Amino acid sequence: MNNSFRKGMDRRRYLLSTVALLPVVAGCTMGNDTTEDSESTPTPSPEDVPTADGRPTPEPPPGKFESIDEEAVWAFEPSTEIQSYALGEDIYVETARSLARVSPTGALEWTVDSPSETYNLSVNGGSIYSTAFGGSVTARDTTSGERQWNQKLDTGQLVLTEVTEGTVFAHVTNDDPGVFPLFALDADTGAERWRTETGMVMRSAVSHGRCLTWSTVDGLSAFGVDTGERQWRDDPISSGYARSLLTVGDVLCVSIEGTVFGYALPGGTKRWELSVPDNVEIVRKAPSGFSYPNRIYVADDSGNLLAVETTSGVELWLTGPKGKPASGYPGLAIGPKSVVHRTENVLTAYDSVDGDRRWAHSTDIHAEPGQPVVATDTIYHPVVRDDGTLAVNVFDLETGRRRWLARIGSGEYPPRPIGVRGGHLLLKSADTIYGVPTDGDGAATQ
Repeated sequence: MNNSFRKGMDRRRYLLSTVALLPVVAGCTMGNDTTEDSESTPTPSPEDVPTADGRPTPEPPPGKFESIDEEAVWAFEPSTEIQSYALGEDIYVETARSLARVSPTGALEWTVDSPSETYNLSVNGGSIYSTAFGGSVTARDTTSGERQWNQKLDTGQLVLTEVTEGTVFAHVTNDDPGVFPLFALDADTGAERWRTETGMVMRSAVSHGRCLTWSTVDGLSAFGVDTGERQWRDDPISSGYARSLLTVGDVLCVSIEGTVFGYALPGGTKRWELSVPDNVEIVRKAPSGFSYPNRIYVADDSGNLLAVETTSGVELWLTGPKGKPASGYPGLAIGPKSVVHRTENVLTAYDSVDGDRRWAHSTDIHAEPGQPVVATDTIYHPVVRDDGTLAVNVFDLETGRRRWLARIGSGEYPPRPIGVRGGHLLLKSADTIYGVPTDGDGAATQ
């Protein structure tokens, strides 16, 4: 994508974001945390502590961090920079030289040579799929790393669009978002099923027999999975950029600038549109098993958070800053009962059903915050401190109380959460994959 098309996109995506096997990154020091954020302090209600501009000023969370045992954290640090990764039961890590499978506990299961630089990876069933510079798609067996097939296409740089049980979708990417091919390959053999042309794909999903794409050229398009024929098209905001495209039941939800749209699937009828106070940054689905599955949670870039019913587009609740808008990229994590929203250096937990605020605490003022993660009754909050130390601060979801922290290395940006597998929170920095135990093994919590 051209830099002029979306200023600062690389950094914002990273924040959405962001072969040797080591027990822990060298240089980590463990023991009780002694920063000012560790002092046990009472936390008044944020409503009672307004600032001059009317915004709440929460106090630090109660309790004290205890540092996790260094032996409990593992790090996988390839000899060359990580190009791409994908998460299945294990995590697959691609560099310019190799593809490796690493277990959630840090064990190196296998590694194979990679003949060309890989652009991206995706896991589905028993195969790991990748695209490489030069226009090829490769499938490998997840158990052994053995190559199953390789398909070279007469085109430019390919990116995996979506991978389903039977089909691999791939599209051409370019610095200039023009019109390029979209391919469908047989997932078992790599045989080309069909190709069509559309605007360069920037968002995608597969649902209801449709490959759903968004581009700046064609807006929304729905292609038949079996035939590649365009079933419908809509361009609700021709000059906007889609921050998210996801399906919830029979509804396709698309956020473009400061508006969220809902389309009926599979036909594509626009059901609703909802204006958001500012530009949408993050959209999350309700988690699996949630009592109200037809919901999305929307965070904008001014500190507002909305819950939306996807069948009707009704705004269920809205909360936001008082006075001056928040700045910086937000964070958002959804649990079965709570929504955790980060604005600047404040973490706030809301009831996921009615939006009632449960607690709000300031976090580490000496650190740049990353994306929070909710798992069971715990919040994991990656940060990078002023001295370049990467850490994961861990809080109780119900109360916001400090539990423990793990110092895991050093870097410029907060480590990017990948997922939770095998009792470990997996994270990625620029050149390392980390595994932090989710139970705080080795830490004295309180």
